[in-house]
Amino acid sequence: MKYGRKGRVSPRRLTAVIKKEFIHIFRDTRSLAMAFLMPVILLFIFGYGITLDIKSINMGVYDLDKTAESRGLVE
Repeated sequence: MKYGRKGRVSPRRLTAVIKKEFIHIFRDTRSLAMAFLMPVILLFIFGYGITLDIKSINMGVYDLDKTAESRGLVE
């Protein structure tokens, strides 16, 4: 793609490339299916695979006070 004087792509040329790409995608049904169906399928797969439930968390506490109250709070 050729650039203009200041190194920018002309809007006219960019529009032509975008139109050309859309025509190629809509002609090829496999590409169209990949573009629209694959994200939906992946959304369902990841939705079932990822859970936000917290089952267990390992946690460490450093008790500087070392009193009975602080030990009771930690336990």
